[in-house]
Amino acid sequence: MRKSHSPGHASAHFLRALILVSLLLGLLPAAAPGHARAQTCDDANCITANPNGADFAPYAMVASTLADDGRTVRIEWITEREIFSAGFNIVVETDRGFVPVNDRLIPSRVIESLDPQFYSYTTAVDADAFYLEHVTIENERFRAGPFFVGERVGEAPQTEAIDWRAIRAASEAKAQARAEKSVAAIDRALDAVRGPQESMGAARVTQVNGAIVNLLVKEEGIYRVRFEDIDNNGNGPDLRGVPIAYLALTNRGMPVRIHMVASGSSSTWEEGAYFEFVGEGIDTFYTDENIYVLQVNRSKAFRIFTNMRMPDLTETPAPYYRETIRFEENNTLALSSTGADPWAWQYRMARPGFPVLYSASLPGIDAVASNGPPPQLTTEIWGGNNLSHHAIFAVNGTQLQDINFTGEVAATTQSPMPAGILQNGGNSVTWTLPGDSSAFNDTMGLEAVTIEYSREFVTQDGALAFEGDAGLFRVDGLTSDQVTVFSRYRHRLWVTEAVITEATPQGYSAAFYGWGDSAEYFVAAEEAIKTPVIKVGQVPVDIESGTADFVIIAHPDFLSGLQPLVAARSTPEFTVKVVNVLDVYARYSDSIFDAQAIRDYIQHVIPAMGAEYILLVGGDVIDYRNYVYPDAVSFIPSLYAETYPGQNFMPVDPLYTDIDDDGTPDAAIGRFPVKTAQELAAMVSKTLDYTN
Repeated sequence: MRKSHSPGHASAHFLRALILVSLLLGLLPAAAPGHARAQTCDDANCITANPNGADFAPYAMVASTLADDGRTVRIEWITEREIFSAGFNIVVETDRGFVPVNDRLIPSRVIESLDPQFYSYTTAVDADAFYLEHVTIENERFRAGPFFVGERVGEAPQTEAIDWRAIRAASEAKAQARAEKSVAAIDRALDAVRGPQESMGAARVTQVNGAIVNLLVKEEGIYRVRFEDIDNNGNGPDLRGVPIAYLALTNRGMPVRIHMVASGSSSTWEEGAYFEFVGEGIDTFYTDENIYVLQVNRSKAFRIFTNMRMPDLTETPAPYYRETIRFEENNTLALSSTGADPWAWQYRMARPGFPVLYSASLPGIDAVASNGPPPQLTTEIWGGNNLSHHAIFAVNGTQLQDINFTGEVAATTQSPMPAGILQNGGNSVTWTLPGDSSAFNDTMGLEAVTIEYSREFVTQDGALAFEGDAGLFRVDGLTSDQVTVFSRYRHRLWVTEAVITEATPQGYSAAFYGWGDSAEYFVAAEEAIKTPVIKVGQVPVDIESGTADFVIIAHPDFLSGLQPLVAARSTPEFTVKVVNVLDVYARYSDSIFDAQAIRDYIQHVIPAMGAEYILLVGGDVIDYRNYVYPDAVSFIPSLYAETYPGQNFMPVDPLYTDIDDDGTPDAAIGRFPVKTAQELAAMVSKTLDYTN
């Protein structure tokens, strides 16, 4: 089984416009006044600056101080942000042209960063003025200046940290208040089918639209939902008395088979009743929370199949299965990533004479089988520039891969491991960038490392998931003799009734029938069965009918604050429709947080409802999964696209209204990038003041 271990080119003026959009969204820091523009370079080592002088590392402040010797100068500078950054030169103009005064390139602190970076360098400057030359990883050079010795230009950015913890706490408090109201609405809706005996009217009911409970899942495994879990001591939806035959589970709109266990002989949902299902996590740019929707809908109430075959204990059980573990950490922002998101494990630059060596542990590799195919190493890297690249990978000190490629492309490499390299615990991988090519630099991103190996049938924390084709399996290391086994075979989900357990020195073992053909198996001791996070779902509402000239899609935290704007814009000739973004997710992605759901809805309202104007109300962050900022909140997510060669992840709200994919918006769109009710009130007030 596979597991994861983690935590069109645009013109320069379009790029600058998109950077402005990013500033408004709060994805980039605000620019400080007084920054210098790149100047045109005429020598062979420079490129002509963009028409608008758009350096990838604009300066917030440049200052210099002359020492007492009258020749040595301490130069300090602060960049507002850096993209494609390799380093800096300090150059002076002479009769021989522009000449660097630094012996070698002053390396950038980062290749890409949305935060200001501080630099200082002391050198002899035999001139009254100097220039700063920003060198990109493509060896492009942007010169800014002149700056006169002893002069200070610009100022240090006065950044104010966003109190994400307070913002998140306030938003969660509002969500809790909304959930309490939703519980009451669900309880009223359930009266149509509530027991204990089905009325003739209830028997004719096929579904209850208002009864929605979301089950949040992040990991693969067997999940159990009990009556008591949903009831939550009387604080959750009251499903008591609902016929269990009516309860359905869906994921992305598709029915999910569940194993329903009644309370005694009762046919309704009561204390003691529960159901089980196999949950799967998701891994997208926006979220790792998969949402399973529990609802009252007989047409989608699919049940699991029962496998009652006894295991043949005279057979030899399978000796191993193939385990796959993907290792990755998303701790470095890399807008030039060629992957599915702008995050990398490492984003590093080597230069001739300055190699890069990075080592990381590979935890969780255990129960390595002595037989079976050899382990396999798969590495995923990508080029950060259009130059040549050279990378070397080693596991536990043994070199396994020597990779050469060119350009801003992804490179996935697989190689077998000789016997004896992979250990039971204590494994590590080393990634080396020798910097030995003829290129100016070698910039690469490390995306992930995957280890596939033959593993014995030993549980991990009392549970195990695997694929196999044997007729008999025996799993060891279970924490109790109460064991649940599910299998997925020929597109059907089965529960295995005949599981034979016995005590062992390691706890318990369980033997059970195998299909003798390729199938997936899920095994869990009683204590290892997972419980999903349970939240009240979104009561379905109609967001698609009617007409509207102006559609506002807002996070529910801000709905009430929009009333003055809606009142001012609404006329008999101009209709305004306000939509809760959670209703959009519920309708278009089964409540999974995803910008594509918003795009799908907007692509409906423009042609079907006649919408000409779209307003998004809610701020955004690029760190959707809180890799760097643990409490950051995205109220309305953005779509992302390449806006300049190599800049693959820039926020582009106009894509929401491009319904024919021709690169041109088909309706006007704007955003109030607010994070609090106070910010919304200010924006609404200023908007109305401007209109008046």
